[in-house]
Amino acid sequence: MTWGDKAGGGLATEQIVNHDPAHGLTWENLEQKLTALYSLKHNALLLADRGMTPQMKAHRLRQEVAIGFAGRPRERQFVGPLRFFRAVGAKDPLKPLANNSYGDWWFEEDLVRRLECQVGRVFFTDEERRRSFSDTIRAGLAIAYEWENPMSEYWVLELPAGARLTGLTGTAAPQPHAMKPHPKYDWTRTLPGGLPQVYFPVKNPLWVKRYW
Repeated sequence: MTWGDKAGGGLATEQIVNHDPAHGLTWENLEQKLTALYSLKHNALLLADRGMTPQMKAHRLRQEVAIGFAGRPRERQFVGPLRFFRAVGAKDPLKPLANNSYGDWWFEEDLVRRLECQVGRVFFTDEERRRSFSDTIRAGLAIAYEWENPMSEYWVLELPAGARLTGLTGTAAPQPHAMKPHPKYDWTRTLPGGLPQVYFPVKNPLWVKRYW
């Protein structure tokens, strides 16, 4: 899907592979681009059911992105073959919008390799290794506990050879365990952040699949 266009857009297969669905994205025009995306008919109808307009959704998302990065994020066009990962939980029918496997926040494969090397230096069972890896990702990407993301699944975005995708990159900002007093989480404690992350507001869903 591209800004303000229907998915595919009638492009030939080789054009789709090489076409950047987020072409032209910058930090300064993010809200404008998101407004165009959520003004698509099907998106606008979904928002209307929740009492929101495309402008309201775009403004809220830009604020969330600003809070998610420590400082101004940088624009970067990635060229495949590359892989990016995100951690989610299993789908809950009672929370259809939570734990979106096709969401916007990702981290590069290089981070996975570095953390796997660190974890590999200690004798762990497979389950302990996964838990240690997820704990490090949660702390370093500041995935707040109140977001109710158990990080039980990892999904991969595989950018094919020659394919291009623009995103916003930067360091994850610290986040509290919860934004306000919470019955389950200590809102006075903070996840430190500090690891690199990428924000992809649009992407080809065919590039995304479950990793483990």
